Amino acid sequence: MMLSARQDHHGARMTEAASAYETLPVEHMTPVVTPERARELLSAPKFPRLARFWHALRLNDPHLKAQPRKQECLWMPFYHVRIVMTARGEESTLDTTVDSWSGSFAIVSFESPIEDGLPPGEHFPPRMAPQEAESRAYQELLHTVMRQRSRGSKPMPQTVADSRLIYWPFWVIYIQKKRYLDLRLMDAVTAQPGGNRTKVGMLDAFTAAHASTRKY
Repeated sequence: MMLSARQDHHGARMTEAASAYETLPVEHMTPVVTPERARELLSAPKFPRLARFWHALRLNDPHLKAQPRKQECLWMPFYHVRIVMTARGEESTLDTTVDSWSGSFAIVSFESPIEDGLPPGEHFPPRMAPQEAESRAYQELLHTVMRQRSRGSKPMPQTVADSRLIYWPFWVIYIQKKRYLDLRLMDAVTAQPGGNRTKVGMLDAFTAAHASTRKY
């Protein structure tokens, strides 16, 4: 079987990540946003004033509008990395996440319950190995702390306490446009729109999943 360089690269990384994360605890978040609310938010025009303007000019051509075709909930693999912080001799831990596909980093506060095990719906395997995610989380947090201005002693990251794989749900709606199919996504826990990096990571995951099932 012949593989392109891109497919071979992704496949090697996914195999390495899969073998590495198998020893980690696996968790998932439960969607808080209902399917109806997600569809309402994701189907709304991005520029409502412009949409009203076009409608007023009677240019409301159905081929020019975004036509929702399908909606589903997908779980993306993140690493939940807890980092030990010290300030004035006292220790604490800080929760961070790293998107296994896009590499995006965030400091998080878990207000919704975390469930053990794999999610109950469609999900992708991680592409990034745990060690890479831990290193990225530590470096990103260190840069974040160093950029902050503070008169007192700032909490500084010391070491990684632990990490685990956590699947995060996103509502995805597929939009039929004039010449192509697009997708919009929203965090199913916080109701925040999915960023461009998350969208690119999801598209990469789709591509890798398709390539793994393709016959050559």
